[in-house]
Amino acid sequence: MQIGIIGLPQSGKHTLFSLLTGISIEKKGRVKGEAEVYDPRLEKLSNLYPEKRKVPAKVHFILFPALSPDNPAITQEVLKGLSEVAVICYVIRAFKNERVFHIEGSVEPLRDIRRIDDELLFYDLSFVELRLERLEKAIKREKKAEYLKEKEILGYFKSALEKGEFLSSLTLNSEMRRVISVYPLLTLKKQIIILNVDEQELGNEQLSEKINREMGREAVQISVKIEQELFQLESKREQEEFLSALNIKEPALYKITRVVYQLLGLISFFTIGKEEVRAWSIVRGTRAVEAAGKVHSDMQRGFIRAEVIKLGDLLRLGSKQAVQSAGLSSFKGRDYIVEDGDIIEFRFSV
Repeated sequence: MQIGIIGLPQSGKHTLFSLLTGISIEKKGRVKGEAEVYDPRLEKLSNLYPEKRKVPAKVHFILFPALSPDNPAITQEVLKGLSEVAVICYVIRAFKNERVFHIEGSVEPLRDIRRIDDELLFYDLSFVELRLERLEKAIKREKKAEYLKEKEILGYFKSALEKGEFLSSLTLNSEMRRVISVYPLLTLKKQIIILNVDEQELGNEQLSEKINREMGREAVQISVKIEQELFQLESKREQEEFLSALNIKEPALYKITRVVYQLLGLISFFTIGKEEVRAWSIVRGTRAVEAAGKVHSDMQRGFIRAEVIKLGDLLRLGSKQAVQSAGLSSFKGRDYIVEDGDIIEFRFSV
C-alpha cells in the first residue's frame, strides 16, 4: 500500500519526500521511495539486544509532479496515477517568503486545500458521468439487474460530487462498496494534510485543528526548513539539543510516518532473530499464518504454531527466558489474530 504525495508548485513536497526517503530528486516525474516508521517500542526492544541490527517497519511513498493550471496534461496524469495509492498526502504551503513565489500570488492554506479538493472532485465526477453514459447504452441493449443497480449507485455518487462532497463522507453499504471496488475514485481515498509552516508557527496548532474540525481530515504541521536543518546534524545528541532549543518533542517526520501508518490500518509485530530485531507491518486483523508469510513464504507454507509474548512483559522482565519462566508466553494456532506489539517466533516445517 502506497502513499501519494501531491501539492501545488513551491509547497515543499520535493524536500519533504527527500527527508522521508533519503532520495535526492534529480529528475522530473514520479519518484518512488520508502520511509522508516519511527516506533519507540522498537527502540526499547533494540536496547535489550544492542548487538543485533534494528530494522524498522517501512511505508512506501510516491512523489508526483506539481499540480499546475499551466499544464493540465500533467495534472491529469497525476490524478490518474493517484488511483494506485491508498492514502493521498497533500503538502500545503503555509509559510511566507517573498523570495518564493506562489502561483496564486498569496499564501492561503485553506484555499489551496480546496483547490486540490476540486481537482479530485472533478476527476471523480468526470469518471462517474462517463461510466453512466456507457451504462445507459448497455441498458438500452439489455436491462440487466446489475446494470440498473450500478446506475442507481452512480447516480447517488454523481449527486454528492456535484455538491462538492467527497465520497468518503457518504455512508456506503456493502453492496455499494462491492460495485465500486474496481473504480479509480479518488475522493474515496483517505487523506492527510501536511502543513509546511514557518518556524515560529510550529507550536501553534490552530490551523491544523481548524482543518481537523471543519474538513474532518488529519493535519500535521511541519517546518520543512527546520526538518532539513535537523537532518543535516550528524549526531543524535546534536539533534536532541536542536529540538530542545526549539521546544519540539520529536521530529515531525516521525509523526507523519506514524499517522500514515494508522491511516493505512496497519499494526506492527516484532521478531527477534539471530542478527536483527525487526518490526513487521501487517493489516489489523491479520492471522498468525499470514503474518508468518510476511517474514518468509516457507513459514506460511509450513506453519505449525506461533510463540507469542507481549512486549510489556519482555521489557519488564528483561529477557525472553524470564518471560517463559513466568508462564507469560503462549502458543497460538494459525487463526490467532495478531495484536499490535506482539513479539512472535514462528515454528514451521517444510
